[in-house]
Amino acid sequence: MTVSTQKQNMTALNDLLTNYRKVSKSEREKGTYFEELKFPNY
Repeated sequence: MTVSTQKQNMTALNDLLTNYRKVSKSEREKGTYFEELKFPNY
């Protein structure tokens, strides 16, 4: 994986987490969203 690809992946992850923070009505809901994320094995 190149550095550029890693940066793109981190940006996408940051965008996703930011969106979760915006739409979650509680800390528990934020945690649920995060727990449901599936990360590929590298």
